[in-house]
Amino acid sequence: ELTTSSKPVWRQIKHSSLTFNSNDFPEL
Repeated sequence: ELTTSSKPVWRQIKHSSLTFNSNDFPEL
C-alpha cells in the first residue's frame, strides 16, 4: 500500500522511469 508520503516518491519514479504505469498505481 502506498501512503500519502510515498505518493510523491512514486510519482518521481514514474516520472523518471516509464516502467510504472497509471494502471499499476491507480491512486497516482
